[in-house]
Parts: sequence; structure tokens; C-alpha cells
Amino acid sequence: MSTCCPGAPMLAPGERWVCGRHATEDDRALVEDLDRRGPSVGLAPSPRRRRGEWAQALDWPYDGPRRYLGVRRDMVAWAEARGLRLWDGCWCLCWVRDGVCREDHGGCRPAWLDHVTCWTGADGLRLLVAHPYVPFSATAGLHGLGVAVARQGWHPGALQVEISSGVST
Repeated sequence: MSTCCPGAPMLAPGERWVCGRHATEDDRALVEDLDRRGPSVGLAPSPRRRRGEWAQALDWPYDGPRRYLGVRRDMVAWAEARGLRLWDGCWCLCWVRDGVCREDHGGCRPAWLDHVTCWTGADGLRLLVAHPYVPFSATAGLHGLGVAVARQGWHPGALQVEISSGVST
């Protein structure tokens, strides 16, 4: 499937970037549904929204969900199914482990962390989700934190690595 506009980036096969001019009624209905559901998983109104901008009512994390409706849909469904809320703060392993960020980041941000989002859940669960494009070691510097790896997460074309504070997700 191609994108709707020349020069629009492709994320993965079957995923397309959609501009307001070329959005279908289904695209518009999906955006409306996700704008309604997004705050329940911690998405805030977008401070970057400009007048007339289509599909940017919420502050989606990084370019995948900002640009691609399928990634938004999958991210919201994933968070809803696990009872998680997006947390807007420092993404480091010390936050997952200790609940606070040391701010010096001496070894608490492995190089393979990419497309990181922070999530909180019931019983104090803290979770980092990364979608690295490079190999990583599940034991490199994680200091006893829980690690789960999925071949495909809500970000197409990348592994989904979940690093948790030890509470099962």
C-alpha cells in the first residue's frame, strides 16, 4: 500500500501515513475514536497542535504514533489491555528499578533503547517500552529488572522490549 502523498514516509508494509486531505471516513472515525480513548491511557492534549492541523489533538509519543494511525490504534489497545498509563518523564532504568531518576544516567540508558515510552500501572508498576532496531542483550545492565521481548509490538518493523519493575504484565 502506498502513502497518500508523494514523499510521505513508509513505516512498514501495510502502514500508511495519511494527511487530512486524503483521509477516508474510516481514517477520520479512527482518529476521533483514539482522541476519545487516548486520555484514559495517559495521553494529554497536544501543545504542538496548530490551527487546521489534522489528527494532532493528542500529544502522541515520537514519530511512529504521531504519524501513523495503525501505530496509534495498536498502542492504545495494548495499554488498555494492560491497564497502563503513559508517564511523561525520564526514561531510564533507575526510574524503573527505584521509582526515581538519578539524572546522571551513568549506565542506566543502554545504547539499544530506542523509541522509548514510559508507562505506569496498578500496584506501582513502572515499565519502559523500547522498539530497538539494533540487537540488544536482555542481561546487559538491567540489574534484575523484568524483561519481556515480543517479535512484533505496536511499532511495526521493530522488536518490542518491555523492561518492568518486576510486576508481571
